[in-house]
Amino acid sequence: MIKIRDYIFLALLITTFTFGRVEAQNKSQKPNVLFIICDDLNDYEGAFGGHKQAKTPNMDRLAKSGVRFMNAESSDPVCCPSRNSLFTGVYPHDSGDFGWTKLKSQPVLKNNKTIMQLFQENGYKTFGSGKLTHHDIPKD
Repeated sequence: MIKIRDYIFLALLITTFTFGRVEAQNKSQKPNVLFIICDDLNDYEGAFGGHKQAKTPNMDRLAKSGVRFMNAESSDPVCCPSRNSLFTGVYPHDSGDFGWTKLKSQPVLKNNKTIMQLFQENGYKTFGSGKLTHHDIPKD
């Protein structure tokens, strides 16, 4: 069974790993941030229990160098509102977003900045691909 916690965990792992390295960098430089989110995965990576048919040495190495979150939760059982909540920081029970409404059409969330917009406002170049932002995250 696919668990939303798996892709949220991977995102938190990468973010924690990246931000944990900030102290070692020159304080006048902005840290590089790599935020990877994967949807529709299972816990087959070796660092999370593994599966006899899955060989994941790179993910295992990355997990050993960071923090593993073994009990992540999703803000909503439906993928779109869960992602919208992750990107805006607004819980579905506060926004009323419980379905497949596009982010810029959702009455509450369309007025909130996304994490990508906050990074852009602070001088970062942001890039993304895949279905995680396929609901047209608004740009100012």
